[in-house]
Amino acid sequence: GPQPIDVAIAGVSYPRAVSIVGKGLAVVGLDLRGVWLHEGDTSTLHNPGIKVDRKPINRPWCAIAHPKGGLLISYSATREIYHAAKPGAQLTALTAGYLGIPMALAVSPDGTTLYVGDAERRSVFKLPITGGTPALVAKGVNARALSFDAEGMLWAITPDANAVVMIDPASEEDPQQYRGTTVVGERPYQFPNGLVWAGEEGFVTD
Repeated sequence: GPQPIDVAIAGVSYPRAVSIVGKGLAVVGLDLRGVWLHEGDTSTLHNPGIKVDRKPINRPWCAIAHPKGGLLISYSATREIYHAAKPGAQLTALTAGYLGIPMALAVSPDGTTLYVGDAERRSVFKLPITGGTPALVAKGVNARALSFDAEGMLWAITPDANAVVMIDPASEEDPQQYRGTTVVGERPYQFPNGLVWAGEEGFVTD
């Protein structure tokens, strides 16, 4: 069966987040800063971090696959999401610093839209995958992770009382008022920071 990944192989001593990229994993490291790609027994530093405050990517939060190749990396010190099209230090900023603390990323099933959980505004935003000014989707949904299900619904895990929220991206409600649908309430988790939807179930890390 599946075996645990030893992230020490990749030189990561403070793994903050992990996501599936192709046949491998993207691992966000905070201590030896950067984003690593791990496949089989091979680990490579896809995007190096630097220990200089407010410089990319000093404090990355998460990294996911870009539908056209490379990685999408969220980074709070410059209030930005970057597209790293290929390994190396070159990054393309997507939001012109519009967001505060982008902690969660998810790409729409059709690959055209990027959804973001902003911890500063405690809300979910969206923007074109090519970049642009983010638009509010659901105010007050303080997402720490986002995941789409097979029906195209967007699921969020939050540290609040509305712990697991289902968001309808096609909702026509006013995003200033839209809160999604609370599926798990009463704050059963302490420090949730991950959610993935698989088949008919969601899995949460706490």
